[in-house]
Amino acid sequence: MNKADILIIGSGPAGHIAAEVAGDSGLSVYLFEKDKLGGVCLNYGCIPTKTLLNSAKIIRQFQDSDKYGIDVEGYIQLNHEEVIKRKDKVVRRMTLGLEATLRDKATIIKGEAKILPKEDEEFVVEANGEKYYGKYLFIATGSDSIIPPIEGLKEAVEKGFAITSKEALELEEVPENLVIVGAGVIGLELADYYSAAGSKVTVIEKLDKVLPSLEEEVASILRKSLEKKGIKIHLASTVTKIGEKEVHFIKREEDRTVEADKVLVAVGRKGATKGFGLENLSIEMNGSFIKTDEYLRTSENGVFAIGDVNGKSLLAHAAQRQAISAVKNLTEDADKVSSNSVPSVVYTTPAVASVGYTLEQALEADIDAKEVKLSLLYSGRYVAENIELTGICKIVYDRTNRCLIGAHIVGSYSSEIIAILASFIDLKTDVKDIEKIVFPHPTVGEVIHDAVATIAQKIAKHEKILASATSNGDGQES
Repeated sequence: MNKADILIIGSGPAGHIAAEVAGDSGLSVYLFEKDKLGGVCLNYGCIPTKTLLNSAKIIRQFQDSDKYGIDVEGYIQLNHEEVIKRKDKVVRRMTLGLEATLRDKATIIKGEAKILPKEDEEFVVEANGEKYYGKYLFIATGSDSIIPPIEGLKEAVEKGFAITSKEALELEEVPENLVIVGAGVIGLELADYYSAAGSKVTVIEKLDKVLPSLEEEVASILRKSLEKKGIKIHLASTVTKIGEKEVHFIKREEDRTVEADKVLVAVGRKGATKGFGLENLSIEMNGSFIKTDEYLRTSENGVFAIGDVNGKSLLAHAAQRQAISAVKNLTEDADKVSSNSVPSVVYTTPAVASVGYTLEQALEADIDAKEVKLSLLYSGRYVAENIELTGICKIVYDRTNRCLIGAHIVGSYSSEIIAILASFIDLKTDVKDIEKIVFPHPTVGEVIHDAVATIAQKIAKHEKILASATSNGDGQES
């Protein structure tokens, strides 16, 4: 009999990390994968996208070389075919590394998995005609692209005229005119790459801002930067029809049409919960996602849902954190995951990074919140390395508890800097303790110390006013 402690369906960031952690803990694991090991993130998402975006960043530096005092002779262009080859090589190397890592930690079953009704209180998964039994079941099936009900879109997808991010990362040729429906993370990252590769890119967004979940000023700076690169962005616009070689949309009650050689649909993602026997369990849903508690447990005892499929945070690093937590929570309430300290990054140039509350969100949550904003021009490293000097760092803090609760950055190195701020937020580090930390010079991250020093001064002033008011007997801030 094929029997293990844990059956894991899906080998993306959630599934393979859960397998690694469980294996290291001495638990036996069957890990099921119907496609490629590593899931969407490794094969069709995070890693290939960043490979393409790095090439885009390099070509733009070449295009601005004279501003850095470098003379480049001849015509400089991005070789898309070679970029795709390099992307495939990077993915292959990462996949081989993952296979090696998992070799002694889990038994990998390649094939479509299907959940069957329980037998003798054990979970049963069938794959390749064989049954596998386990005490616990982890669902880590990830998410799928949403295809909205737009006239002509279904037919366009069938013809290959309309594509999702998966196909966008495998295009053999750069489309002359690329229309992107949706100005979220995926849409803007691929807009940045294909613009650098030579496409005339048009982005159409239904809402009145790009990156709707991010801090407004930071998102606005990124939008203006992308527009300077020639990317056309239409906000508050609704796509009404996908034609043969064009996209129809309404903006300000006016019908408009834009020419397209490819249409990339990037309006969001939904939980991948169909086609693998989920109906054979008693699972409570939250829309298209599996509902879980703060310990990643589902409504059926012994079943955990981790990663995108639970809809808590559609980010690879959040999935990894949830995987670790779920293994710890197999037998007890050992580890809760706080979504408020999970950072998010948009890997465009410039990059955008965010974690925790915006000021508006904090005030709505009745937190005694204030905000400090610093230009990245405070950093000599930033000024030395950048031509476009529009970067900012905004930090939201809790005056009462003397700690940071949110941070939002647009500019170089923000994807690395945000981890430091996420740590301070998660640990609720007192601003006085952060002030004592020595940051290396010159680095862009020094702005954190500058911002925190300002915050500490503002909190001290506020506390002095409160103390003075209390000593005067009125208890009111003057």
